[in-house]
Amino acid sequence: MARVSTPPDEQAREALLERLQTTVEFLEQIIANRVILADVSDEARRRLMKAVMMVRSPDSRTRRRLEKAVARNQRAARTKRDEGLLDETGIRALRRKPVVTTPNVFDNPRSNLGGGLRTSPSAIT
Repeated sequence: MARVSTPPDEQAREALLERLQTTVEFLEQIIANRVILADVSDEARRRLMKAVMMVRSPDSRTRRRLEKAVARNQRAARTKRDEGLLDETGIRALRRKPVVTTPNVFDNPRSNLGGGLRTSPSAIT
């Protein structure tokens, strides 16, 4: 059985959607005119019917993998959306801001902490 996986990028996703659209259109043509299958070999017809059956009702392992992948993607999207909302509000927004703005005492020449400019060692006395 093939593993369920997500397309790696947007370009691959678009290619997959195009192939899916082509396949759906082909199946709709067969539904409209089943005589199309009369010219196909028995082996090709069996493969087509088996593939359609597996898409319609896959075996339990494949179905569970698909369900888990869909649930995982939905959970990831929900978490991403929730985290985005939480980042904009409340304590998270406040935590990104500086807590206290302290004055730089060493730049103040009038400070008593010794941060001012001294011109000579005799000024210490």
